[in-house]
Amino acid sequence: MAGFAINTAELDALLAEMMANRAAVLPKVRAATNKAGRAMQRTARSLAKSKSMPGLSRSIYTKTRQLAAGTEVTVEAKSPFGFIREFGAGRSGPHPFMLPALEQNLDSWESDMAEAAESVLP
Repeated sequence: MAGFAINTAELDALLAEMMANRAAVLPKVRAATNKAGRAMQRTARSLAKSKSMPGLSRSIYTKTRQLAAGTEVTVEAKSPFGFIREFGAGRSGPHPFMLPALEQNLDSWESDMAEAAESVLP
């Protein structure tokens, strides 16, 4: 017989500890998420620069919403050329700028989130 078992006891204890300290960790998580969104915006703008689509990089913005379940940060290009540049169209091949911006900043965001969690744990 093949299989595996998953025991979440340690994770459950960690989550319980974090929930007990939610008021302390939440501002740090929000700050880390906002910082990551701004970094992704800067990276996307630098990757989106193009002579054929000069307004594209300036159309990339960051919007933050505080929801009951957490913080939502959206990094988006308002220009309709954003989709064309990211995925290509016709003879124009793709020149991704949003996904690479996410990939380049993801490790830093994860590190900041871990640091926020560790700051409230014993």
